[in-house]
Amino acid sequence: MTPDEIIETEPERQQLVEDLSNHFEKILEFANTQTEAEEQRQANLRRITELEEQQEGFASAQKEAEEQREADLQRIAELEEELAGAANVEEPDEELKKKYKDLKKKYKKLKEDDSSSSGSSDSD
Repeated sequence: MTPDEIIETEPERQQLVEDLSNHFEKILEFANTQTEAEEQRQANLRRITELEEQQEGFASAQKEAEEQREADLQRIAELEEELAGAANVEEPDEELKKKYKDLKKKYKKLKEDDSSSSGSSDSD
């Protein structure tokens, strides 16, 4: 190549270098954007996993509470029956009367709580 030919092609070469630099810059920007998006995706996946575990814990605790409530209601019903039989004695013990009334109140309250919680969970 002669010096004149080199000088003639210089603007084209300069433009090619500029274009190549611009393309490389865009590739780097795209790569950075992709890296940031992947980091955000990973953070979102971790949060989803945490929320799922938390929800499982809530569901488990709710199930345990419902099972305990059922056991409590059953035991109260058994005690109420037992006390009702004792109430038929000619002169029941005052302490038994008091226990009977207390258990009856607790039983009614648990039944009310159970029916109100069943009503609210039905609407969920």
